[in-house]
Amino acid sequence: AAPRVRVVDRPELARSEVRVGLLCPPRADADALALQVADQLLVGGGPGSRLARAAQAAGVAPAELRSGYTILRDAGLLSVAAAVEHGAAAGFVARVRDELARLAAPGDAAEVAAAARAFAAGFPLQFQTPAALLAQWSGADAYGLGAAWLDRYAADIAAVTPERVAAAAARWLDPERVVVVAVGPASALAPALGGLGALEVVRPGEAPAAAK
Repeated sequence: AAPRVRVVDRPELARSEVRVGLLCPPRADADALALQVADQLLVGGGPGSRLARAAQAAGVAPAELRSGYTILRDAGLLSVAAAVEHGAAAGFVARVRDELARLAAPGDAAEVAAAARAFAAGFPLQFQTPAALLAQWSGADAYGLGAAWLDRYAADIAAVTPERVAAAAARWLDPERVVVVAVGPASALAPALGGLGALEVVRPGEAPAAAK
């Protein structure tokens, strides 16, 4: 219904570590490849990615941005992270949410094609050794994909269109459903992030209230 925020109070830190996460579908889902491309557009493309350009305006250097898109058998997780000045935490989260919203509109075809091509071109590198080949076969089996998935991957991801990326982003990357974890001084972070939604403050060594 609204973003959830957890602040881990570490008043001694010089910068705050902020992470924004979203639940995503499993690897076998029809949207999984489109979301891989969406993550590449968002931040995986490095300094030229959408979020890197937007974050620079908020005082976050592109080199400080990190992202992860983990896709497992039963679910996936997309996360974006940065170490920021305490006063820039809310601005960083706002930029992430803005860019998530932008993904729900079809982007430039050349931009989407370049992002898909990066995955297709790098895919053969994962089969360079017998151990790597075995890992790919085992992974495809564990995720319930079947060996034919490996044969089709490069062509399938190259065929992802801006419309498919936008539809998948609209379905899964809703900026109103993010979870934010910020580690730093709660005295600065809680007031700045509290307006997003339900906020919880925990101290190192304490179990979160939900866990208790």
